[in-house]
Amino acid sequence: MNASSGRPLSLFERALYGDGTLPGNVVVTACIEGRIEPAALLRALGHAQARHPLLRCLIVEREGRPWFELRRTPPQIPLRIIDRRSDEDWVTWSDRELQRCFDARREPLARLLWLRGEHRSELVLICHHAICDGRALTHLLGELLRDCDGQERAVETRDALPGFADLLPAAVRADRGLQRSIRWRAAALALALRLLVRDRPAQRYGAIYRELWTLDEAASRRLSEQCRAQRVSAYVAISLAFVLAFRAVCGARRIQRFVAPVDMRSLLPNIGDDDLFGIAPTVELRPGKTGAGTAAPEEFWTRARALQADLQRKIEVLPAKVYRNFLGLERLHGVFERMAVYGRSRRAGRQLTLSNLGRLSLAQDYRGFHLRAVRAISGVVGATPAHQLVISRYAGRYDFALSSDQESLPRAQALEIRERATALLLALTAPQTQPRAEPAPASAEPVRAA
Repeated sequence: MNASSGRPLSLFERALYGDGTLPGNVVVTACIEGRIEPAALLRALGHAQARHPLLRCLIVEREGRPWFELRRTPPQIPLRIIDRRSDEDWVTWSDRELQRCFDARREPLARLLWLRGEHRSELVLICHHAICDGRALTHLLGELLRDCDGQERAVETRDALPGFADLLPAAVRADRGLQRSIRWRAAALALALRLLVRDRPAQRYGAIYRELWTLDEAASRRLSEQCRAQRVSAYVAISLAFVLAFRAVCGARRIQRFVAPVDMRSLLPNIGDDDLFGIAPTVELRPGKTGAGTAAPEEFWTRARALQADLQRKIEVLPAKVYRNFLGLERLHGVFERMAVYGRSRRAGRQLTLSNLGRLSLAQDYRGFHLRAVRAISGVVGATPAHQLVISRYAGRYDFALSSDQESLPRAQALEIRERATALLLALTAPQTQPRAEPAPASAEPVRAA
């Protein structure tokens, strides 16, 4: 046995991992000009494994549950090198990698694809969502790029593999009243699952696809400036534009919930900003009643400010809810299979997840190469991503990735949604628009998970 230590997956991690037979991946593509040495890339992957113990883990069954098993001499992160043939190769390859499962019993939950060209290349980084959200994915990408510049760096090997409860504030772990409340709630939910959930067939979905596009620098700059003038975060403005577009194309009843994944790191004092972490709670966005997919500028910004205020209120009361819910989930491992059956039997497609990664803090210039763009951050868990929009900004441009499947949302409708939302944002930020001069808003951008 080559194992040194490990821990069981939390229930949320188990939900993301499933039984390992369906994809649960997050992916990002780095578009590069210049040259990277293969030896430097392999060294960077080795450094990443030293820094992040989760990248040295395999998943094994122990005590009836999946465990992260930390290996003293782990398998290396796989690197696949393919000759680059066109500027669009990366789209096809990242689509494939997004849906290709990891064999977590034999390999780390990360891999790298290098589409190698003479002067231009793409690096497609894929991680499992059980260990990595969108923020952690882009941070890991930044580490790899930095370590590819040829400079020798000392790397400290880290072995700590804390469980979810270990990351909570000490006061929360010691709160007996909270523990009693969690115990009773979990017992009631477990009983309901045992009594009410019966074996049901899993839902089937169509082919997964992504619509990928960017706003150019001029339009992106105008959008940011207009949002500052209107006291609205860019995330809220973009989200509202897509709510209007979805409702115009799909109708108000078809998409009934709009949710925002929230970065939990601010709630977990024992986790570092650069640690791999895949758990993200959500808050519901309440855009109110909307019309037929359009809005006059003043009406749009009024709605956006109301949506932002509601979102801010929900974020302020989120910590207590998060601690209670996630600690409660840890008491439900005994009924996990029933929860999984229930989840697979429910039809996806009535919810839109609007995931915001904000401005990506990745350098552009490295020794020997230049990072032109960071594209198409996307995720899929299970049989379908229906429906997910990931928003990010890099090198002055907003990047969008809209994912679904052909049965939940035919691709022609996704294209219409993309066109409607983009046209609305461009109309609201047209150069002739004269925004009111008002102070910049406090940030209301909670979303950091893809």
